Amino acid sequence: MKKKIIFILLLLGGVFVFTTKESEKKLTEIWAHRGGEGFFKSESNLQASILKTKKWGWTGVELDCQYDSRKNKIYVSHKNLNQTNLENLPVLNDLHFPDDLPIWLDFKNLGDVKIKDLSKVKSLLKEVSKEHLLFLESQNFLKLKYLASKKIKTVFFIPIFFENTFFVYILDFLTFFFQFDGISVPIGHFELVKNIFLPEEIFVFTINSKFKICEILKNNSARVILSKIPPKHLHCM
Repeated sequence: MKKKIIFILLLLGGVFVFTTKESEKKLTEIWAHRGGEGFFKSESNLQASILKTKKWGWTGVELDCQYDSRKNKIYVSHKNLNQTNLENLPVLNDLHFPDDLPIWLDFKNLGDVKIKDLSKVKSLLKEVSKEHLLFLESQNFLKLKYLASKKIKTVFFIPIFFENTFFVYILDFLTFFFQFDGISVPIGHFELVKNIFLPEEIFVFTINSKFKICEILKNNSARVILSKIPPKHLHCM
């Protein structure tokens, strides 16, 4: 009985949040997947790729990152740090980003970061966010909430276990309750969330279909599209 009551309360909360939101009507942007390194074929020189992104029309970059407590550094990598030579990896705080280029950080190991190290992670992120708009993405909502409370902009990678509207309303309520700045979803779940979350809350990944990108741009139905395709290669009607 208690479980049913909690479920109903969460559902009603999600519906309330949805009906009381106000849209800011921001235009959809296209950001470079992994800093554009796939397009530029320059995995060994991420810095060079990042500096080229604006020239090709991307208005932001996404990077996979992980924290290493031994070095107290955030490395840019989607591979397990324990299986990688750290000397060969770029360090987030050492990278230079073009002016006004926002950053989406897919924080791969936030769930493994110890509580005592979260303040160190916060300090490293604050250094970057002084110069650039930074969004930190993770599925670990408790640690994400801590960083949100420290004025770090956060994106909740929502776990969609059940593909139904009621469950998404619950996730909408939790996103509102924890005061995250947005949610991220793979393109396969975009249709499920686009009518519940506001467009400016949705970070959708990774779309490499020109038709689908143009459709979302036309409808202005997300805040950010993550793609390997540079906007200058699109010819949307």
